[in-house]
Amino acid sequence: ERIRPVGDLDAVIHIADKAASENDSWGYCHAVMRIEGWPFRIKRLGSFEGYGEGLRREATFGICQWDESLLWDLLEGDSPDGQLPRANLRKGRKYWASLMDLDWLGPRAAGDGSGSCEIPVEKGYVWFVVEDSIEALESTGKHAVRIRMLEEGVIPAWLDLNFLQVFAGGMALGFLDTMQSAGPPRGSVEALRILSGPLEEDAERAIVVKNEHSRIVFDEPLTLPPSDFVDLGWAILDCCYQGSTIRVSPKPGKLSASAGNDEGSIATKAAGPPRLCHGEGPDKIMAGPAKSNLPYDRNLVM
Repeated sequence: ERIRPVGDLDAVIHIADKAASENDSWGYCHAVMRIEGWPFRIKRLGSFEGYGEGLRREATFGICQWDESLLWDLLEGDSPDGQLPRANLRKGRKYWASLMDLDWLGPRAAGDGSGSCEIPVEKGYVWFVVEDSIEALESTGKHAVRIRMLEEGVIPAWLDLNFLQVFAGGMALGFLDTMQSAGPPRGSVEALRILSGPLEEDAERAIVVKNEHSRIVFDEPLTLPPSDFVDLGWAILDCCYQGSTIRVSPKPGKLSASAGNDEGSIATKAAGPPRLCHGEGPDKIMAGPAKSNLPYDRNLVM
């Protein structure tokens, strides 16, 4: 079922904003693709059109200061006087972009006969057509190029681990309900709300990640210590990296009396160094919060 045509998404490319008081050579400098208002950093950008048969032109952008004219020459055309052209000479030309968030797509499903252990980065390209130039973008006041997304490319989508919301582009699709993966091994992710009082608002979330060998229960993501929060992200990846079906809901999980306990074979390893302390006995003072609720990390057995 289509939620919205890809070509109707509002998308522009511009240079990331900086404070007016900040020197241009300070800090980071990114080319940004903004989809429905949500910014994605561009790592590589190129086109196969207009350069002759079998030829292409592309540019790779770093994270520190670089010459903005490289981006505008590629998307708008060369300006003879060194200024931005009044008319976009690249209007209607087709481009591809590799985003920093999608420069590693994860491990490849086993048994596909390719002999490679990673998904090729080309599978994560965003394809688009240049529509026109914008002298001053309304939201930032900066120069930008408006683009039209194409269905042959991907639309960045992600799961916010803190609030367990699913986004596509800049559109919120709902809260995670379940994820199902055919594997192997078969697995699932389920978001639950555990009742702790008479009111539904008192419920606290719990995430159950399991496959054929392991079952791990994570507490409320917003209150998880850093090490356990990382374990949650890796558990979801390990469970679903070979493909999964995700179901979203307007509510943050199903109501349940209990999420149960960890079951099966759980892969564990030390959760990093213990907390710093000084003193002995009743005078002992612990420095800083614990990085994990447990003395070890938890991972699914694959």
